[in-house]
Amino acid sequence: MLSPIRRGVARYYDEAQRRRLQLIVKAKHLGFTLAEIAEQLAGFEEEDQSGAPKLQLDMATAQAQLGFLEARRQEIDLAIAELRATLCHTHADRRG
Repeated sequence: MLSPIRRGVARYYDEAQRRRLQLIVKAKHLGFTLAEIAEQLAGFEEEDQSGAPKLQLDMATAQAQLGFLEARRQEIDLAIAELRATLCHTHADRRG
């Protein structure tokens, strides 16, 4: 996804590569896989008003990702509740 200039073990990125990296980080933050990000990079040339790269998401893709993240959040909330209950029971067992 990136093609840095290599000098020994060092890697150097030009401005376009740095913008591309910003886009990759943003997409990862939104929960996309690297394969999904690679598909999105084809249209990454568009920038927002600040000059930062802009994801090219259609409504269906954005809605699907939102649904995926909401389902993950529910799973995480359940896991947190279960761990809290375990901690409460463990703490009560030690006291009693």
